[in-house]
Amino acid sequence: MRAFLLGCVFALAALTQPTRIAAATAAETAAVEDAVPHQISQTDRTIVEHIRLLFRLQDASANGDRHAVEGQQAELAEIRDLLAARPEGDAGSLAALVAGFVLSGGDPALADKLAAADGLPPTMRALLEGSALFMSGKQDEARKSLAGLNPDLLPDGIAGRVLLAQALLAEDSAKRQQFLSGALSAMPGSLIEESALRRSALAYLEDGNIGSTLKRLMRYQRRFGRSIFAGSFERTIVRKLVEKEAAGLHLADEMFDGFLNELPMVDRRNLLLALTQDAAALNLVPRTEFARRRLKRLAVPGSEEDQIADLYGAIFAIAGPQASRAVEILRALDRSRLPQAEQALLAAGLAVGAEIERPIKRMTLDDAANQEASPTAELEKKVEVQIEAADSALVGLTQ
Repeated sequence: MRAFLLGCVFALAALTQPTRIAAATAAETAAVEDAVPHQISQTDRTIVEHIRLLFRLQDASANGDRHAVEGQQAELAEIRDLLAARPEGDAGSLAALVAGFVLSGGDPALADKLAAADGLPPTMRALLEGSALFMSGKQDEARKSLAGLNPDLLPDGIAGRVLLAQALLAEDSAKRQQFLSGALSAMPGSLIEESALRRSALAYLEDGNIGSTLKRLMRYQRRFGRSIFAGSFERTIVRKLVEKEAAGLHLADEMFDGFLNELPMVDRRNLLLALTQDAAALNLVPRTEFARRRLKRLAVPGSEEDQIADLYGAIFAIAGPQASRAVEILRALDRSRLPQAEQALLAAGLAVGAEIERPIKRMTLDDAANQEASPTAELEKKVEVQIEAADSALVGLTQ
């Protein structure tokens, strides 16, 4: 019976946490200096300056500047308009930078337009065409076009972007990691390194290479812990690790402690909360207990995190020999301090607790003959109402 009750309580989807917010300085600024000839028109010089500013804004976002994200959209629109109005002329002076602009979110049609110009060197034409194809989602064609490019012969600020694109197009895991490693070394401190580290860690994790995943993750935390993408990336890593563990992969507690301890206190608390929720949703009792105990230690008494840690501990205990104590803990929780999803989970737990505490009624033969539904079926209906409320609260929160 208690196994059934516990199953009812955890018929829930995975939960998520908001991302972190941070701020810091930018890195790559002069990496594209050799991408442009010194003798260019004033119109082209204006375009060059705007593209360089776009690159700097992107690097700033990788180092925590959220305002830089807003500035990027304005720059992308400005560059698009400048390139669309640019009179036909020497395309070679802008080819590399325009390819970098397109690989950074610019309009692929602008690279196609420049690639059609006369007198363009074959390498620059392939770079422009490959960039346009890649950003247009034409992967097979883009793979062929970019395959012949040697990033070592491209300006550093462009080479890293090309290597990242080649990595995303790679069909072989080893080749993908090779391209990502090249992107890391080509543009240190930039959004390209930040993105390459994230993608490399996730690719290693997908392949089940936990050791290499953790190396990339810890390098990321030390170099880009303040990135505006850090919170969602680390949250994704935690969720995927829990999924791997649920699928049967053994993960040591020391492994989780290793990368969690690299984080600032607030971020560590956020990830422990996410780990508690993910592990509980997949019915991983030891991992839930591991995470919620650490969360409890870091939480301010009476805080939301403190209440959540107690909630998940009691939910699992309610089906065990300490059921009465678990019900006491659930009843002592301040519902107003819990998020909506956890409020629904608390209600489900209390409903189960009430049924556990209800005295067993001795049934006569006449009662058994007249009863339309079994006690288990009645309980299932009651708990299902609470579970549906919890599910509704989770809509839009799962990934």
